[in-house]
Amino acid sequence: ILGVYKYLVAHSSKNSLPWDKVHIWQVDERCESTHANARDLKKFLLDDIPEIPLSQVHFMPISDTGCGDIAAYQKEFSSANPKRKFNYIILGLGSDGHTASLFPGSKTISETADFKHVEVVTSTSPKRLTVTFDLINRSDWVSVLVVGSEKRDIIRDTNRERSFQFLRLLMLS
Repeated sequence: ILGVYKYLVAHSSKNSLPWDKVHIWQVDERCESTHANARDLKKFLLDDIPEIPLSQVHFMPISDTGCGDIAAYQKEFSSANPKRKFNYIILGLGSDGHTASLFPGSKTISETADFKHVEVVTSTSPKRLTVTFDLINRSDWVSVLVVGSEKRDIIRDTNRERSFQFLRLLMLS
């Protein structure tokens, strides 16, 4: 994802994207400030595109003590987005098959909440905040960035066995 940020920054002055109308929402966050995704988002994208007003950047609520109030983030999102969907979402794929903080076997599908607090089995930041598959699937456009040959088997197994919930994302395009 950092490569996408760098590309957007490198081309931000060369395109006609109305950055002053763009809203940035996080799709997942680790509930440890030392491993927070927000830090990279700020460093590699937001610091270099000042045309995006800070009032239109919506960081997931975390602090030095852990996860914040995800219900407040849900309320902020619903208020700003009455249709409760993203226009465009960029996701990555982890080496274990997860996207956002939705790991294979996740039980985070919900018809009422778009964001959840989850605990995952991982060595880095097991407590996380994430979007649900339902919110991802309601998005107008979804891009999944898959980098690294080690992920080839994940894509092959997903397409062949149809066992990951992640398949729902791949079939959107």
